[in-house]
Amino acid sequence: MKVAIMQPYVFPYIGYFQLIDAVDTFVFYDDVNFIKRGWINRNKLLINGKEGMFSMPLKSASQNDLIKDTQLAIDGIWLKKFYSTIEHNYSKAPHYSSVYGLIKTVLEREHRTISELAMFSVEMISDYLGLKAKFEISSVDYHKNNVKRGIDRLLAICHEAKATVYINPIGGQALYSKNE
Repeated sequence: MKVAIMQPYVFPYIGYFQLIDAVDTFVFYDDVNFIKRGWINRNKLLINGKEGMFSMPLKSASQNDLIKDTQLAIDGIWLKKFYSTIEHNYSKAPHYSSVYGLIKTVLEREHRTISELAMFSVEMISDYLGLKAKFEISSVDYHKNNVKRGIDRLLAICHEAKATVYINPIGGQALYSKNE
């Protein structure tokens, strides 16, 4: 049983989906602190051929709050501007219609928190790509786990999930040793 554990990101980078494709179970690590200026609610687009950043609006964003408790503040004005940006910069791209429809499905579903939105975006894209990993949520499926932080929490989740292999994303290699 191969397991990966990652914070939920909105419309994440390709390596995130490569990680999902490499495991049997993917755990959204949503009961850890929100990271301001991180990738949980932000991403990049090509705008007029140049890299541009977008952020999902939040009611309040504090590093003292858990990801699962960080509330969204998306409104019709923000959505209209975002859709216009997508249409203007990507309407001639291959698969535009189906991908634009997927983006609208994700954003127009009612989400209370950034965690809900991010997890739904990952699940929808994974389904679109034909990825077969099972998704679990740390705050739901591993909430009885008494270990609160760091590598000990990851190991406890892996143990409870009956993982035989934990696959760490490349960016996390400096955080945890192979021996652990």
